Amino acid sequence: MRWNGIDFGAKLAGTTAVTFLENNHLQTVQSEKKKDADKFCNSQVTSLHPDFIMIDAPLSLPLAYFGKGDNYFYREADRELKAMSPLFLGGLTARAIQLAAAWHKQNILVYECYPRMIAMRAFGLSSKNKIAMEQAIRTFLNQKGIGIAAQNFLTAHALDSVLAWISGYRLAQEAVIKTGNPFEGEIYT
Repeated sequence: MRWNGIDFGAKLAGTTAVTFLENNHLQTVQSEKKKDADKFCNSQVTSLHPDFIMIDAPLSLPLAYFGKGDNYFYREADRELKAMSPLFLGGLTARAIQLAAAWHKQNILVYECYPRMIAMRAFGLSSKNKIAMEQAIRTFLNQKGIGIAAQNFLTAHALDSVLAWISGYRLAQEAVIKTGNPFEGEIYT
């Protein structure tokens, strides 16, 4: 089973990163500034052929937009995890939903994840201290026989895409924790 971890960022900021497993080593690639991050993601997905994708971006809106409930700002999962509102992220949310819909048409499952919570739940880290995070990730992957290079930690976005990949590992091992309402949108950590 193959999957990608994606830290999804602003369209032209060069902050979108994709992590994947190749030859038993995690690889991370990042979009370039002033180049379309959505095209970058599609290109990576096309070349890597994942079975599923873990993406750090909202993939749904609060149920109030569908006449169910009265909270127009936060989904149940956002409230439980103290995550940002999909509305605050606006265009990023719309772009992520659009990409996920296109990938679903290619029979690729797409799951929303939250790297800060993955760090807490997988490693017991309450903050994103870069050194502690790198050590925890290296130890975790080493125990699984998976290698990782320093380039995977060059930026906070690369690190978040590695954490997104780890949430995919947890999903594949049936150890992932789902938060939220399945009718509204769940976050996998």
